[in-house]
Amino acid sequence: MSLPPAASAPSTIVTTSSSSSSSSGGVAGGGSNGEPLQRYRHETERPADALVRSASESLVDTDEQMLHFAQMQAMRDEELNQLRARISECNKMLKETEETNRLLHLQQKVLKDEIREMERAQKREGANLLYLKNIVVKYMITKDNDVRIACWSRH
Repeated sequence: MSLPPAASAPSTIVTTSSSSSSSSGGVAGGGSNGEPLQRYRHETERPADALVRSASESLVDTDEQMLHFAQMQAMRDEELNQLRARISECNKMLKETEETNRLLHLQQKVLKDEIREMERAQKREGANLLYLKNIVVKYMITKDNDVRIACWSRH
């Protein structure tokens, strides 16, 4: 990208002898009486200046792009590290939850076993009470003392 001629660098004036004036196209001032000839080299330096300026702008653009990409990469790296930390935290929470779940299942199994045992004991207790009730009723119904004594001694 080159700048317009008005904004380009000031042209340099080169003084040459009159012998080189025949080969140069742009003579400004001076002449055959031995005065130095001046020619403006802005037309000959302009492509070189534009090339240098273009190259330096290209380098600046490249540096800016590299800086931009480096900043983007740094942001991605930071986000990646945050996500990895979050994943690690989630994995830790998952392990804790699985351990809690395992303990709760174990506790549930123990409690179910205890409930079954209590139900069996309650059934046995009910059967014992029924047996005791039957013995007491038989004792009360019977008038014979020998049967009453046999009733108690047998059981």
